[in-house]
Amino acid sequence: MDSTAQDRSANAFRTRTVRAPSTEQLNDIAQRHGLNLDQDELLHYKEDIGKTLLEFDKLEQIVEPRLPVKYPRTPGYQPEPEDNPYNAWYASYFYYPRNEL
Repeated sequence: MDSTAQDRSANAFRTRTVRAPSTEQLNDIAQRHGLNLDQDELLHYKEDIGKTLLEFDKLEQIVEPRLPVKYPRTPGYQPEPEDNPYNAWYASYFYYPRNEL
């Protein structure tokens, strides 16, 4: 994969999960809940929502910690029909302690 494709795939996950509603959408929401907000109030709420979403963006940038792998997994195998008479297993895996690999 070239660097441009890598940049695009990395940026695909950086889009905001929740988008701020427009003032028209805020007005519709307010009306449905029996609130009559003027334009200044709608803009104030929109600004506050935007600030809150910026904080969510910071949370999404935190790298999730990963624990070290104690017991690596094998690639697995599909069980033989006699080992899987009810076709209940798609794949089987073995886990080995590190000293047994």
